[in-house]
Amino acid sequence: MADDVGNMVRGQIDRKRRVSDIRNLYEQMRMRQWKLRERMARNNRYVIGDQLSAKVKSLLDQDGRPELVFNLTHNVILTVAGHIMGNTSKLRAKPMRMGDEELAGVHTVVSGDWGIGDDGYYEIAKAGIDAAIACVGWINCNWDTSDVMMGRPKVSAYDPFKVFFDPDARALNQSDWRYIIVTGWYGVEEIIRMLPNLSKEKKAKM
Repeated sequence: MADDVGNMVRGQIDRKRRVSDIRNLYEQMRMRQWKLRERMARNNRYVIGDQLSAKVKSLLDQDGRPELVFNLTHNVILTVAGHIMGNTSKLRAKPMRMGDEELAGVHTVVSGDWGIGDDGYYEIAKAGIDAAIACVGWINCNWDTSDVMMGRPKVSAYDPFKVFFDPDARALNQSDWRYIIVTGWYGVEEIIRMLPNLSKEKKAKM
């Protein structure tokens, strides 16, 4: 009995330490990347036309002048969006030998069209716009069972403000990235879908 109690206590301590480690890592990322986050938020505000600070707005109001902004940034982003949508590259398998044409066609459908999904290329373009505006764009790839029981790939643009990445990383291909932290508020059903190995007891308790 003493061993069982000791194991239970150690398990609780380990879980608490793990939660503490995750929280500390999150706080470190939040503090180290706050300048980047401020710039991302400012750039997004600029695109929608919110380019005047509260102080400037107050001075204009006191002087009886309109808050007039010529949103040059928005036009630039629309141009970038047009280029991304107009030059979207799609995966096409190339047959290597005579007779491989049919197999290459199947590979193209599975990997390129079906694998990306109905809206995948559009979502990739949205992530490109996020990167053009705020330096960072993310794509989320899931196996979605919400509409089809057997499931299918789902590619979607992910909110760049929900992701913290290793601030010491330098490689664009992520080869030297030690971690990526994904944050957000999720409902119980979403958490259960994200953690398929949960026991029935834990699912019922949640």
